[in-house]
Amino acid sequence: MPNNCTPSFTLFVTSSFIVVVVLYTPEYLRLLGAEAWSIGLFGSVTLSLLLMVPAILTRLYIVTGGRVLLPGLLVSIGLILWLTAAYLGDVSLIVEVQSWVWILISLLLLRRWHGEKRCKSPTSSQRMDTFGAHAMIRYQAAFLISVGIAAVLFIIVPNFIKGYQILLVLTTIMVAVLKSRVAHDASKYEFDTLNSKRNHRSSLPDTFIMLRNLPPSLRSLLIADLLLSFSVGMVAFFVSIVIVHHHQLNTTILSIDLQSGTTFALLLGIQTVMALMGIFPSMWLANQVGSRVVVGTAFFIVAVFPLLLIGGEFGGTITLFAGVGWFLATIPVQTSLLAERTRRHHVFDTYSIVRRAAIISAPFVAGLLYGNGPELMLGFSSCVGLLGYWEFLRFVRRSRT
Repeated sequence: MPNNCTPSFTLFVTSSFIVVVVLYTPEYLRLLGAEAWSIGLFGSVTLSLLLMVPAILTRLYIVTGGRVLLPGLLVSIGLILWLTAAYLGDVSLIVEVQSWVWILISLLLLRRWHGEKRCKSPTSSQRMDTFGAHAMIRYQAAFLISVGIAAVLFIIVPNFIKGYQILLVLTTIMVAVLKSRVAHDASKYEFDTLNSKRNHRSSLPDTFIMLRNLPPSLRSLLIADLLLSFSVGMVAFFVSIVIVHHHQLNTTILSIDLQSGTTFALLLGIQTVMALMGIFPSMWLANQVGSRVVVGTAFFIVAVFPLLLIGGEFGGTITLFAGVGWFLATIPVQTSLLAERTRRHHVFDTYSIVRRAAIISAPFVAGLLYGNGPELMLGFSSCVGLLGYWEFLRFVRRSRT
């Protein structure tokens, strides 16, 4: 794998700041009056833009001859709308536009213009786990910096809306300072990636036929991964609301009273530290006892995470987020297992696209359920996750026969 495929640490820091802002945004939307279904819509729009915007950016990069003036303008407009959404209020145009809608519009302008490098799937001579481990370490280190700054910020500014807006201003400065380098690198990469995939397009029916004709053991593995991804997608865009609003996890550390916004940042920090500490041990365990054991423990943890989150005890929640950190640490092993099992059938890239498209609806489904109570959403998410874990056990059993 070429070294220049690895995203720069600058890109990771910029991306992680935006991810932290996005994780806090659902609670911000709730405070602006958004209902649960619209917060779920926000999550689904975010995931859909992960698929659509890179192609738009690539075309724009080609048309402008590599100039980033228009993308920069769109970033600026998006950030201004995001920052001022709380003050715009409800505006009556052709239809009434509520304040939270401005954030969705700004997301359309902002999301993914900062760029994100992804590497091609591994070949028989390339080990995805080793390469993925180094990329994971760099990203988790950058993310730890971001959540650390967020934690300090919410200690200084306990008011959630004000703290969130300051965090957004810091992110704006980060994007403004680093945008030129990031946009150039990311745009070039997206262009290369698009060209590399032009010869691998297939129709949706052909894709489903190909996946349906896979061996039973491999099909169980892919179904398990898909269901677990859907479960994670449901919870990811509501976890800040559960921690900050529903459970109101305030705590005291070293005689410092921490509001729930700070607590959420600390939980993310614990998750990230666990992810950093667990990457190479998970790879070592995979070599010793097999990747199926390592992936199985990770899948079980994220399957029961939503159900156990209903309790809301601070000590138990720390354990849960540390468990999610272990899940993140095993991502290189998960990817290696998927790549190894699918390589002979040449469906790794196709399945990755199908999975990303399939989980787009997960946040919206979560929003519809959350409107009837957070316990219903969390319980349903765990049911989906446990069904995925059951499919993984079927994969283990079938692969032994």
